[in-house]
Amino acid sequence: MNTATSVPGKFLEKPALNKALLLCGIVSSLLYIMMLVFIPIQWKEYSSNSQTVSGLSAIGAPTRALWVPLGSVYTLLAAIFGFGVLKSAKENTPLKMMGIFIIIYALLGAFLLWFMVLAVFLMRLERKR
Repeated sequence: MNTATSVPGKFLEKPALNKALLLCGIVSSLLYIMMLVFIPIQWKEYSSNSQTVSGLSAIGAPTRALWVPLGSVYTLLAAIFGFGVLKSAKENTPLKMMGIFIIIYALLGAFLLWFMVLAVFLMRLERKR
């Protein structure tokens, strides 16, 4: 038996790793709640009652520089959680599907987040011309 090829497989089978992957779901949710509570405090003109949360990451918003990096961490944690759900599902098809959906959700979030970053970069580049 070649131990070099079996080590990664054995590492991924450890219950502690499964727990760590699933813990990312709790951490991502707590991070998002903290983002919703503490980031609006940084912008005095923002009102959680009358404005949408997307305003916190809008182009020109003073909270954008804080929201985008934390949103990236949230998205990464959500994707890791989705992988943990998929890995824990074993033969449970509905749970496997849920893990796949969570991963897709995270990938779409990452794509949209970085699409917004690229849009801002291109707009600033255009202004300099």
